[in-house]
Amino acid sequence: DAIELSTLSDRERQILACAAVGESNKEIADHLCVSVDTVKTHLHHIYQKLSVDGRVEAVIAYLRRQ
Repeated sequence: DAIELSTLSDRERQILACAAVGESNKEIADHLCVSVDTVKTHLHHIYQKLSVDGRVEAVIAYLRRQ
C-alpha cells in the first residue's frame, strides 16, 4: 500500500492532501495556482495509481496510508 503512495508525484500528493481536508477542486486550484482542469487531471492520475474509483476512496486510502 505504501508503494502506491510513493508512485504519486509531489504535486499529486499536494492535491490529495488538499482534498483530504475538504477543499473543492476550485479551492485546490486557487491554493496551488493552477487551473481546475489541471486539478482534475491530477486527480484522475491519482485514482489510477491508487486503484480507486473516486475522490472519497482516494482520500480514505491516503489517510490510511499516512
